[in-house]
Amino acid sequence: MKPTIGNVVPVLSVGSYEETVSHYVEWLGLDVDWEYREEQLPFVISITRDGFSFMLTESETSTGSWTTIYVSDIEAMSEELNSRRSNSVKIELYPPNDIAQIHVIDPWKNLLVFEQSPNQ
Repeated sequence: MKPTIGNVVPVLSVGSYEETVSHYVEWLGLDVDWEYREEQLPFVISITRDGFSFMLTESETSTGSWTTIYVSDIEAMSEELNSRRSNSVKIELYPPNDIAQIHVIDPWKNLLVFEQSPNQ
């Protein structure tokens, strides 16, 4: 029997704990599932929203990454993010098919692309 692949959980490199929580939890609205914090070691936070999850880990350097997050209603996502930080995001259309997206770059050069789900 061929094995199936379940979920993929990206791990993004981030900076300070306080700035990470401010960006990902307070602004982007993700929930903390668990966190690991011990003196002299990098922290790790597992965050989730609506079944999408990823992990954040403290790093002194970050080369950045690109993560696409499909959302059911791109307009509502834009309104939610802008309600927390006024005029912080805008919806833009990208080729080849004028796909509605919101681009968010965190302080550590990670690009989060919120995209209208093709199934909606």
